[in-house]
Amino acid sequence: MDPTVVAFPQGTAAPEHFSAAEAELWRAVMASRKPGYFGAEVHPVLESYCTTAVMCDHIAARLRVEEGIDHGLLETFDRMSRLLVDLATALCLLPARQADS
Repeated sequence: MDPTVVAFPQGTAAPEHFSAAEAELWRAVMASRKPGYFGAEVHPVLESYCTTAVMCDHIAARLRVEEGIDHGLLETFDRMSRLLVDLATALCLLPARQADS
């Protein structure tokens, strides 16, 4: 194989470089869908989703213990939360919204 080409990960195992929290989320997401639902071509998006979710958790934990309001941290949390929703939408992880009656 050409050394400049990076192969997609094979199988459903979490990437080796993941933290324990990221790997746990990866396994939960993979288990939430039928085998083969997430092809290797979307694994980079799923990686981003797992990493972003864990980062949101860390930022939220910091916000809960802050004295006062850290506006920079709050803005970061807002951006990361929006990214998380975008990634979840791209991966079809969110429940379908019912049309307004």
